[in-house]
Amino acid sequence: MSTLNVPQATEAERAVLGCLLFAPATAHPAVVASGLTAQDFFNPTFQTIFAGIQSSIDAGESLDPIGLATRLAKQGVPFTLLSELASGMPSLEPLPSWCTLVQDASRRRALLNQLVSSAKAVSAGTPTSTIVADLTRATLTAGESQGLGAIVQTTFNDLLFYDTEHDTNTLIGNRWLCKGGSVLINAQSGIGKSSLTMQLAIGWALHGQGSFSEVLTFGIVPVRPLKSLLLQAENDIGDQAEILQSVICKYGRTQCGEAELAVLNERLVFYRDNVHSGAEFLRVLEALIIRHQPDIAWIDPLMCYLGDDISDQKVVTEFCNGLNRISSKTGVLFAIIHHLPKPREGTARTDSDLAYAGFGSSALTNWAREVVTLQRIETAPGQPPTCSFTCTKRRLRSGMRSWENQPTAKIYIRHSPEPERHGMIWQQCQQPEPPEEQPKKRK
Repeated sequence: MSTLNVPQATEAERAVLGCLLFAPATAHPAVVASGLTAQDFFNPTFQTIFAGIQSSIDAGESLDPIGLATRLAKQGVPFTLLSELASGMPSLEPLPSWCTLVQDASRRRALLNQLVSSAKAVSAGTPTSTIVADLTRATLTAGESQGLGAIVQTTFNDLLFYDTEHDTNTLIGNRWLCKGGSVLINAQSGIGKSSLTMQLAIGWALHGQGSFSEVLTFGIVPVRPLKSLLLQAENDIGDQAEILQSVICKYGRTQCGEAELAVLNERLVFYRDNVHSGAEFLRVLEALIIRHQPDIAWIDPLMCYLGDDISDQKVVTEFCNGLNRISSKTGVLFAIIHHLPKPREGTARTDSDLAYAGFGSSALTNWAREVVTLQRIETAPGQPPTCSFTCTKRRLRSGMRSWENQPTAKIYIRHSPEPERHGMIWQQCQQPEPPEEQPKKRK
C-alpha cells in the first residue's frame, strides 16, 4: 500500500493560534462558537498551546498576550514560537474560516485512521460484520460532524414542557422576534427606511430608561435593552449623523442626557460596507457579529449585499442559509431592509398579501420570521403624506397598538410636521381620511 498523505491544515492552525495569542479576548468567543478543541490540531506543540490558552481562560487568569506567553513558556513552549505565531496573525476577520479548516482536517484524519485500521483488519481476518460496523460508525460520525452543523434534535418532551410564556429566547414582543430569528422590512425607495431603522435601534437600546423609547418604537417593546450592529451601504457619515442627531438632539433633546448617550454609545455599532457582497459579505458579517456580539444585526439594504439575481430562488436560498448558519452560532436577530417595487395600478392587496410585496424570490419572504411593510397610502387632498406600517406574518404578537390604544397589526406613521424642530423622525398618527372615490366615466 502506498504512503498516504495525512490531512492537516498547518497554516490554518498557525493562524488560529496567532489570533488567540495576539487578541485572546476578541478571538476566543469565535473559537468557542466554532467548537474547536485541542485534539483538532495536528501539531502536538500547537495542541499544547491551544490547551494552555483554554485552561488559562477557564481559570479566569489574565488574557494579556505577555501573561499567556509566560505561562505557556513554563509548559515547554518556546517563546520564539509564540512570538512568531502572534506576529504572523494578519487579521481576525477570517478566524471562523480558519477554525473550519482545522476541524475539517481533524475529521479527515479520524476517518483515514479508521479506514487504515479497517484495511488491516481485513488482512488480519477480522469478521466482516465487525469491520463493517466500525466503518459505519466512522462514516456516520464524519457525516454528522461535516453535514449536520448546527442542527439540533428536539425531543417530544422538549416541546411538551417548553415554557412558552417565559421563553428566554424572546427579544421583542410576545415571541414576535426571538434570538436567531429574522425580520424583513419592505419599503419603497426614498421613503425613509434608514431613518426608521435608526429610530428603532435607538428606541430598543434605550428600553427601560423612560417612555421615550416606546414612542420611538411605536409601542413595540423588547424584553430588555438591545445592542444593534447597523451595517449599511447607501448613506455616508453625514447622512447617518443627520438621522441620528434628529432622533437624539432634536426630537429627544429633553430625553437624552449624559446617561442615555453613554448607553447608546455602548449599544449602537455602525459600519458602512459598499464593497462586499454574496459569500464574501457573509464572511465579513459573521466576523463583525463575533467581534461586537449584538442582539440585532441590521442589513441595509439587502439588494447591495446579495450579490446576485434576487429573483433566483437558489441564490436567495443560499444567502438566507448563510445567514441561518451565522444566527445559529451567535443567536443574533437579523433585520433585513428591502425595497418594494413600484406599485402597479389596480393591484390592491390584503395585509397578508403584503408579505410577498418585496422584490425578488418568495424564498426571502418564506425565510423571514416576520415581514413588516412600510408603504405610502393614498390620502385626501390637504392631508400630509402618510404611510402604513404593517406586520404581515406574526401580526398581533408585536405588541403594537393603534392610535386608539387597541392591539393591532397595522398603524399609521408620518414624518414630523416640524422638521426644523424634530428633524427626520417618524411619528405615529391616526388613520387619515381616504381620498374620495372618483365617479367612473361612462364608455
